[in-house]
Amino acid sequence: MVNLRDLRMRMRAISQTLQVTKAMNLISTSKLRKGRRVLEDTEPYFVRIHKSMFDLLSSVEDVHSAFFRNPAPSLSTESDQAKVPLRKPLPGKSSRAAVIVVTSDKGLAGGYNANVIRRAKELCETLDNPVLVLIGNIGYRYFAHTPHIILETFTCRSQLPTLDDATEVSSYVISQFLWGVFDEIYVVYTHMHSTIKLLPTVNQILPLDKKTIQAELSTMGDVKRVDLHFEFLPS
Repeated sequence: MVNLRDLRMRMRAISQTLQVTKAMNLISTSKLRKGRRVLEDTEPYFVRIHKSMFDLLSSVEDVHSAFFRNPAPSLSTESDQAKVPLRKPLPGKSSRAAVIVVTSDKGLAGGYNANVIRRAKELCETLDNPVLVLIGNIGYRYFAHTPHIILETFTCRSQLPTLDDATEVSSYVISQFLWGVFDEIYVVYTHMHSTIKLLPTVNQILPLDKKTIQAELSTMGDVKRVDLHFEFLPS
């Protein structure tokens, strides 16, 4: 026999749960739209920087920089050598790659974190001696229980990361790269093509390579960049 009192209590509990989940859905939708708007405002600058990098590199025959693949072994004058950031490879060190994994600080994000973590694991399997630089608490909670080496962790102090947050991460990674702690740097993150199409993406950011930059521009739907010629004053 059904107890009407218990039935009413269960129906009331279900109704309250639906109200809470509806409120959570509205809040999540609002945050997603805000994040999408920030991305749309930022992405044109990112693409334009890529284009400018290739335009400049296409007019330079030899690039003497530690940030490029196969930099020139020597320079003509001591003054030129002083301008080049020197890498300091550690003695007896084998090749090592750094993988920057971008996850969220909180859960309840569907497959957002799981897809990035799975893509990072697949990448680590193809690299020699990978080390991890983790951004977000979810990534740290997972990889802390794996045999992968965690070099450093970062957390975002706000829901919308600022330029200062990015500077903190980039300054650390670049300094370690120049000191020779690792030889390659990859970033694993979620690329938001649309609100329903979120794909885990791998991007190698160091060392730089002209062919790689050109290939990335091609995937962005841009026409093939032609070789331009710039004159630099001073050189």
